[in-house]
Amino acid sequence: MRAGPPQIEEVDWAFPVSVLDVVLMGRYAGFRPFARWTRADRTAAMEAIERVGLAPFAHRQAGALSGGQRRRVLMARSIARGARLLLLDEPFA
Repeated sequence: MRAGPPQIEEVDWAFPVSVLDVVLMGRYAGFRPFARWTRADRTAAMEAIERVGLAPFAHRQAGALSGGQRRRVLMARSIARGARLLLLDEPFA
């Protein structure tokens, strides 16, 4: 059996957005046009960032992070969204 192409996410890491901004994007459910992030949104995002150990990088550009840190940013985004269960393929990779 041959191995397929490597698994890569479709994320433009060169886009100038901070770690906090990426995690806040997970809070878009129910977000209305022209609305602003609430204090609850920011609190949930920061708690998720702290939970994955990236608090010192919250205001850094997401594209400046290592590959492993980028994966943790995406996990924080899921946590901030309110995911109660994460199914991970190769969680130790």
